[in-house]
Amino acid sequence: MEELEEYLIQNFDVSKNEIDNVLEKFQLIEIKKNEYLLRSGDICEYIYFVVSGCLRTFFYNSEGFDSTRYIAFENNFIGPLHSFIQQIPSNENISAVEQSKVLRISHRDFKEGMNSIPVIKDLYIQFLEKAYIMNYWRIETFLSLDAKERYVYLFNNNKLMIKRLPNKILASFIGIAPESLSRIKSKI
Repeated sequence: MEELEEYLIQNFDVSKNEIDNVLEKFQLIEIKKNEYLLRSGDICEYIYFVVSGCLRTFFYNSEGFDSTRYIAFENNFIGPLHSFIQQIPSNENISAVEQSKVLRISHRDFKEGMNSIPVIKDLYIQFLEKAYIMNYWRIETFLSLDAKERYVYLFNNNKLMIKRLPNKILASFIGIAPESLSRIKSKI
């Protein structure tokens, strides 16, 4: 819980009492590499805060290949918001890229917290903003950059992804085949 407490202190003007109220709503769980937290067709009942490790959200495209939409490393939240907000079945999966520890908050506790703990509303706004920025970046780069340029952009701006993600997942994130990524990497 120390990681979430530190995250709250660094990002928000929050009292010790408010931190304690937030922390009591979260539950720590450990996930093995490749284990699923959510499968397509299920309703997203939790939002997750990554304490250690890496999670991803992904879906299967029309050809049956997975397409990674979002990656969350330490000190980031993850969850398919469309399913969590509306409590409808998700078309996405969440799985662990690495063995991970996460804190999760249920939809019910989250909604109750939004009404009684101001910093939970602030967390929600921040999560929405980060999701919007990531989605904007994805759309912009997919429309304006070719595969090599997308990889170079990540190489220059997000070395953590380059360093920690397997080629298959990295390729899925930037929208290319793993073989194409290998060719690009060999030329750079």
